[in-house]
Amino acid sequence: MLSSVFTPLGSSFIKNKFQIFLAIGYLIFWIYYAINPVWRPQWWLDNYLVFAIVSVIIASYRKYPLSDSSYLVAYNLHVFSCRWRT
Repeated sequence: MLSSVFTPLGSSFIKNKFQIFLAIGYLIFWIYYAINPVWRPQWWLDNYLVFAIVSVIIASYRKYPLSDSSYLVAYNLHVFSCRWRT
């Protein structure tokens, strides 16, 4: 069975170059925005949810893998929506 971006479902994270690319990209954004946030308590509040969801995704990766498209959508929604709030 293939995901929508042609990475076999159920493969290990280490073999999935697309997800490694997303993880490294997210880590770079996370570090950049963690250096000097406008309001540190709000930054932590935003990231508690990220830590919880990423923990669940990591714990259930083998049993309930998502497609690469799903990871891409989740990445884009979080990174770009958190940056441009009014």
